[in-house]
Amino acid sequence: MRYISDWDKRKARHTAFWQQEIIDRPVVTFMAPAAHIDPRNFDSSKLVPPKNGNPEDVMKFWTDSEWILKRHEYEWENLSWVGDKIPQIFLNLGPSGHAAFFKGVTHGFTDDSIWFHGEYHENPEVIFDKESFWYKKTLEAAKYLVDEAKGEFFVSMPDCAGNLDALGSIQGSDRVMMDMFMGADYIHPALDKIQKGWESIYNEMYDIIKDNNQSGSGVGWMRSWAPGKNGQLQVDMSVMFSSDMYEKYALPELHKQCEFFDNPIYHLDGVEQIRHLDHILSVDKLKAIQWQNVAGQPSVINYMESLKKIQTAGKSLLLFLNTPEDIEPLMENLSSKGLHFFVPVYTGEEDCKRILKRIEELTHE
Repeated sequence: MRYISDWDKRKARHTAFWQQEIIDRPVVTFMAPAAHIDPRNFDSSKLVPPKNGNPEDVMKFWTDSEWILKRHEYEWENLSWVGDKIPQIFLNLGPSGHAAFFKGVTHGFTDDSIWFHGEYHENPEVIFDKESFWYKKTLEAAKYLVDEAKGEFFVSMPDCAGNLDALGSIQGSDRVMMDMFMGADYIHPALDKIQKGWESIYNEMYDIIKDNNQSGSGVGWMRSWAPGKNGQLQVDMSVMFSSDMYEKYALPELHKQCEFFDNPIYHLDGVEQIRHLDHILSVDKLKAIQWQNVAGQPSVINYMESLKKIQTAGKSLLLFLNTPEDIEPLMENLSSKGLHFFVPVYTGEEDCKRILKRIEELTHE
């Protein structure tokens, strides 16, 4: 595999993660400059949409398959491969991107993402359209990237996570939450239609990428890989509604999608979702939780009891850290089984090696 010579060992660690097991230490993904790179010379502008104001260039950044490949190659060639990172394309055509597969939905760009917007209707039809630009573009990009990869790098699943979040894009999140509170009749049927579109894109995507990905798949931005169908679950809107509402509207989605995936992981986006943790952990087939601190929130080490609760429930933990200093208290308080650290290290590759050695020393059952 391109850039790494120890894929078999990395594969074993990633596979053990989903089984709440351990080979020799937790999985560790570093984001750090390679040894030959002066961090001051790394041009991060190549990894973000152009700021030239030209909408054609912005559209190409997101949808042109050659651009997608080139910016990943730039990252791969300039960042460190210490640890367990995998060369994998993040096929990113917008968060909750399956919202764009429904008629009447338009798109817009911000500095760092694509967002989708629909027009509110009291009784929306929610019509799935496989001929939509974004559906066809997703599959087109996947086919191109797989042809280019030839097994030397992987291609991720698309960022099509969260049916409630997608409905929020189609109808407007504030209006959807008000309709949930009022018990509007259209919500469950609309979510069923969105689920069918969700299943369609993931089935087609997996058929395209599975042979190239050694019968596995991953969530690109999480740098995950797993045997079979691996995908992200999320209900980001849930930071704004109660646990009772979560049980009524979000929990059925989690059960359906965990039945669909072989190795599902839940994206817990911010500490406001801790109030939903009991519901999330009640889903037997959920394999893992990815903990995401949002801007301004305390470090993950401040929520050790919640992390222990997740492990006690038999779920693996993928922890996005703000700083390497969080690793020691986490290693000391948590089981090393089913643990994956995503660690930014801005000071270089030698520090990655030092941190990895310390993780090996602290590894325990």
